[in-house]
Amino acid sequence: MLNNLTNFFNIITGKMIKKVPENSDLIPLGTRDTRYGGNYKPTAISVADLAAAIGSSGSSTVNYVNVIFVDFLRGNDTTGEAGNFTKPFLTLFSAATAANAITRTATNRALIWVRRGEYFNSSFLPFTNMDVYCEPGVVFTGSFLLNDLNTSGPVNFNIYGYAKWVLSQSLYMFRWQFASTVYIQGDSIVNTGAISLAYNVTSGTSNITYDFNSIESTQTLGSGYAFTWRNNCNGIVNVKNYIKSPHTHHDIRATHSGTLNINCPNNILTAANYFGGNFKQIVYITSSLITSKVTINGNLINEGVTYLGGLEGMLLGLSGNSFITLNGNIITPAGIGINARSSETFVINGSITAGIYVAYLLSGAGEIYLNEGVYQNTTQNPVLLLSGNQKLFIRNASIYNQVDVTSSVDVLSNTSKLYMYNCIAGRNGTVGYLVYGGVTGIVTQLHNIRSVGALHPNVTDQLVPTGLIVDLLLTVPKY
Repeated sequence: MLNNLTNFFNIITGKMIKKVPENSDLIPLGTRDTRYGGNYKPTAISVADLAAAIGSSGSSTVNYVNVIFVDFLRGNDTTGEAGNFTKPFLTLFSAATAANAITRTATNRALIWVRRGEYFNSSFLPFTNMDVYCEPGVVFTGSFLLNDLNTSGPVNFNIYGYAKWVLSQSLYMFRWQFASTVYIQGDSIVNTGAISLAYNVTSGTSNITYDFNSIESTQTLGSGYAFTWRNNCNGIVNVKNYIKSPHTHHDIRATHSGTLNINCPNNILTAANYFGGNFKQIVYITSSLITSKVTINGNLINEGVTYLGGLEGMLLGLSGNSFITLNGNIITPAGIGINARSSETFVINGSITAGIYVAYLLSGAGEIYLNEGVYQNTTQNPVLLLSGNQKLFIRNASIYNQVDVTSSVDVLSNTSKLYMYNCIAGRNGTVGYLVYGGVTGIVTQLHNIRSVGALHPNVTDQLVPTGLIVDLLLTVPKY
């Protein structure tokens, strides 16, 4: 391989430069090793292995018809040349334009290789069958807008590597208007403006994947959401460490009918929020036409210590028929855990600690399933409130009021249904009921329930004999 500059220049002067590499061709590398001169050991990688390493659409049959280099120090948009690593472009925009001039297919794609450095205002057009690879050390600053609007149709496009985005903008960073298939990988996003990654699909179905170590917005003006999902769109969000934003993380609008999988251990609402409770959610379902299927694997955490009112709730179902599954815990010391106002179905496999209500089922005909968790309220409110035609199922759970209050569960409608299986319900005191009935004729089903409180006179257990055991010793909390 290239052992010295003489060999390197012999290749150039001998015109031994290939514009279309073969899979068996070798590319020289330098592997960090302090035992060698310059602290790097001379190594090489084949074109095929390089393509596989940077994720060539997950297929070993993909080749790159050209590799186009971008270099913020040595690049020149006038002299840049596709397929020539000695003539890099200065900007991604010009490199993408050059890539678009190349005939590309799904198995013969163009690759833009971005060398390490800081790139300011680096928006470009994501043409189909074009990929971008960012070396470690690539940082995008200023503004960064990427969408398929100007390509006037769906794109198949990927970004690989671990670039960092350090931005200040309130416009969408990524927007997909058509039935595009997109994969975006990076190290982190930090935005002092509003993070908005929007998918507004007008035809077909888009499939979007985001893969980051962390995503954070520090803006406080309520001008945007972390992710907005519309119409026919499937989304995967893989975040290794955390998503932080003072406003709604996932705003689900219009006629969204796709599947969303959110894999992030810490989904955090930071304390600042200029617009108050109407923006204080992790998931916000806004339209009656929504039929989303949403799965969140991770914890939902509200760092605020003051209830901001409005339509607050870590999971807020304002309307629609979506199905939301949370495999994790909810911690919201000054807010509502689940705010269900329509026909959504919520399945919670984890614990909830809330300052207002663990679950607030106000109206509609939805269903909530609370499985194998500890559900506790830190204020004088009941832990759970049930109304309308809602159904609430609680299984293998502990319910706890931290103060002496009216009840563990308030049931305000005799058309709602409450089912409890293998649960204990305690409180810091002996006042109140397990279930309080706001009107007469309320029925429930209790299977193997032990509680410090009995049933309110308006409430009866359909099971005879009742499955409730009143146990005053449960006033001593064990949670």
